[in-house]
Amino acid sequence: MATVDLVAWDDFAQRCRASFPSAGIMVRLNRLRGRVLAMEFFLDQPDGPDRKIGQCALAIRGAKRIFLDSLILAPGCKDFWHDCFALAIATAGPGHYRYGSNWTVETDYPGKILAIPGVVPTGDVGGYQDVVDFRRWASFEEYVKGVSANIRRNVAAVEKMSEPPRIEEYRGLAIFRAMHHLSLLRRAVLAKRGVRINLVTDYLARAVKIVIFRRYARMTLLRHGGKVHSVFYGIAYGPTLHYNAGATLPEINGLGPYMFIHLIRRWFGEHPDGRLLMGFVDGRGIDDKDRSGPLLFRQKLRAMSCDGGPFGFDVVQIRPTSHR
Repeated sequence: MATVDLVAWDDFAQRCRASFPSAGIMVRLNRLRGRVLAMEFFLDQPDGPDRKIGQCALAIRGAKRIFLDSLILAPGCKDFWHDCFALAIATAGPGHYRYGSNWTVETDYPGKILAIPGVVPTGDVGGYQDVVDFRRWASFEEYVKGVSANIRRNVAAVEKMSEPPRIEEYRGLAIFRAMHHLSLLRRAVLAKRGVRINLVTDYLARAVKIVIFRRYARMTLLRHGGKVHSVFYGIAYGPTLHYNAGATLPEINGLGPYMFIHLIRRWFGEHPDGRLLMGFVDGRGIDDKDRSGPLLFRQKLRAMSCDGGPFGFDVVQIRPTSHR
């Protein structure tokens, strides 16, 4: 662990489109609580220096082994997943494992994990991740043509307002200048659904994350008529923007979609190969026709449901395996 350069760790993770729970700060924070195994995987190069192909970190808590957050492989190296994963659990030893988080996006990882000798499941992935992956479109203009007609109409109507809305953007600790707007809007919106929240608790929950991830924290805020109508708060890690929290007042139709399209336009311009993670959905089997509210809005933004979420398993026996 002492030999791992966490700056280089973050650089590699971001180039590989990893989620923010894989960040070096998470390795550092978990070291305060106990042992962390930070592993890097290299491929022998006969004509030059060994090439790094992957990395992962596991927090050790007694018999528990917790991946932070998954195995990260360089582009074009997915064929080495089995060997790297087998080596990781062989190094960490038998125990109760958790792979992934509510921000994991990886195809069929439960199936890949259970194909490793000595692994038995202790649970299932009980949900999925909604993702707007920019690589599906050649340009932002092509993306906008594909969103729902309702969103396009709303955005066009807002653009024709005599008093256009104002977009404000904050980064890092500067978010605290506008943080109270998020809690106030969340309370107002959730109250209409019959849900009550404690403003102090809600504020502090976000504040702690901003301090920890201040290098990556982002907030976008929309004002109209001297009033804040919509707020987005997220974590920008490499080309991936994670939607952590937000709220939009329903008083003026179209302001929420307008802010999201503005945000996606900016992120698409900075990261044409990027993506917006809209969040984990707890539960399987939600058909498109059954979506409503925020889930329907994600669909209108052309988010796709991808494999994601934490997966529990036990390693009961480490068997010899070949490694490339």
